[in-house]
Amino acid sequence: SIILYLNKDLVKLEKASKEVTIPPSPILGGDITLTRKIFLTTWSYWRSGKGILGDPTVAREEFGKIVFDSIVEELVSIVKELYFKVFPTIEKA
Repeated sequence: SIILYLNKDLVKLEKASKEVTIPPSPILGGDITLTRKIFLTTWSYWRSGKGILGDPTVAREEFGKIVFDSIVEELVSIVKELYFKVFPTIEKA
């Protein structure tokens, strides 16, 4: 969905196939949009047959925009927290 939003020419939905895999532990999430205690990049701990996880057949550009915007919003929040609260404290130490 995010790639559909960012550059839909890269996505060939007609070639998409559903490949749902289950993380090896319920505390792990391989999808940044899921609420789990720990998010790890899926490349490091389990494999998929086609290099995807989840169901790309239901990918939608509109959902990609929502997810992308929320990721950017969270990153901006983290940068502001570091710049205005964490770094000044470190410099005073």
